[in-house]
Amino acid sequence: MTDNCLFRQRRGLLCLLLIFTAMMAAVSGCSKPDEKAVLKERVTAYWQAKISGDLSRMYDLEYPLLKKETSRDKYLEQKKKMIVQYQNPVIQSINLDKSGDSADVKIKVVAGVKPLKAKNTFKAPVVITDHWVKAEDGKWYHVPKNIMKK
Repeated sequence: MTDNCLFRQRRGLLCLLLIFTAMMAAVSGCSKPDEKAVLKERVTAYWQAKISGDLSRMYDLEYPLLKKETSRDKYLEQKKKMIVQYQNPVIQSINLDKSGDSADVKIKVVAGVKPLKAKNTFKAPVVITDHWVKAEDGKWYHVPKNIMKK
């Protein structure tokens, strides 16, 4: 009878151990952030900075290679000359590549241009595809089109 009781105790401990292991696996699986959600936050921050004119924040979200080639001051000076103003950005899609380290993000925005000597700003909805990469620090960065060509 003591062998039977010992067997039940061990079986109960084994069941508890299996339940604990399953719970830990579930919790650790949930703690890994969804890459698309993390990227969406960065894209949203970039476009909010672009629309509000926070050029310094935009620079912070640009690909590190750009920062090696262009100083913050030079970047700010170039971006101050932007003639296209954007409004109402909406992320339409995020397409991660197979490695999960780069993505194309389609954003629908209203682009506005005011030609010289014109009274009105001409506005039209457009879809822009931005390229984003995850750098060595694990964060997502916007890749300007001039960097992609290199």
